[in-house]
Amino acid sequence: MLNRIIHFLCLFLIVTVILLLPNVVAACPRCFGAGVDSPITHGISMAMLSLVLFTGGVMTGIILFFLKMRKRMKLYESGQLAVSEQGLLVNYENLEPNLDPREVDSIVDKLLDKINLTGYNSLTLQEKATLENASKIKSGFYDGKGV
Repeated sequence: MLNRIIHFLCLFLIVTVILLLPNVVAACPRCFGAGVDSPITHGISMAMLSLVLFTGGVMTGIILFFLKMRKRMKLYESGQLAVSEQGLLVNYENLEPNLDPREVDSIVDKLLDKINLTGYNSLTLQEKATLENASKIKSGFYDGKGV
């Protein structure tokens, strides 16, 4: 509430100064009467344009960076991206191996033994994807029998 009052008072003060004291906010006689074809005017215009373009480019880069991070975060939260042991983002679909249904039992047994010895968090992303894929095969997901 206090911020609104301060904001309103500042805005009121600015409008009052502009309306009651126009000579304070008016351009100086040299700038006001400057010729359009003057090299100084042209130089100042180009300097202002380059500053606006540079500032706009930097701000655009910052905005694009945060939009990219937002997109990556949504992909990570949806499970389409994973973080590798090296700290890199990798596409999770590329991690799913193609398993032979005849070898699924031995692969699952090896992974379950590793989980029993060292815990689930010790598995690599590849091993976790292998375990997930193997569980889908065992439940009949890929055979059309499961959900």
